[in-house]
Amino acid sequence: MQASAIVRVLFNENARKLMVAGLHLRGLWDKPQLQGISRQKGDPWVSILRLSALRNVLTKARLRFFRGVMKMDIHPTVEMSLSAKMDMTFPKGVHIGECTYVAFNARILTHDRTRGLYVHTHVGKNCFLGGESLIMPGVTIGDNCVIGAGSVVTRDVPARSIVAGNPAQIIREGIEVGPYGRFLDADETERQIRDTDPSAADLPSRLAR
Repeated sequence: MQASAIVRVLFNENARKLMVAGLHLRGLWDKPQLQGISRQKGDPWVSILRLSALRNVLTKARLRFFRGVMKMDIHPTVEMSLSAKMDMTFPKGVHIGECTYVAFNARILTHDRTRGLYVHTHVGKNCFLGGESLIMPGVTIGDNCVIGAGSVVTRDVPARSIVAGNPAQIIREGIEVGPYGRFLDADETERQIRDTDPSAADLPSRLAR
């Protein structure tokens, strides 16, 4: 489907209903900024939500392309930024487990032309790959790991670890995280911030659903 067609679909009545249903599920519909979304055409929230809906469609289409066309082993529950980059030279070498999040500009490599390597790179379940992180070819990241922003991961990472740096080093072991590498106390921390900081009260909720 061409981009212009996608945009037209997003702006029709069915797309609006889907967007409203999604807001209900996320607990956002009761926010005063969103009331009357169907009639307040000039409301900036409407534009923001339409762009968010477009981004979600493009992200899902990109993941379907990775799985269906490029044959990457990416679990259906994986979420990733539009700017995350998968190795297209040896795409079948990409393996990402369930409920893992790949942040902006994170990259997963499966080949190295200088050494003639074409290998499998594995990321476990419930992991978080921070923005600008680089996972080198052949690395295996265990379940329930957090990869710090900007990290260059050159060696295997044991399960339940936090690594950071270039080259990445283990800075904490035995961590407890839930889906998408979210720490178990993250919900409570977020609630406290929302309760004490008015500027954060209206942000889209990231609380566990």
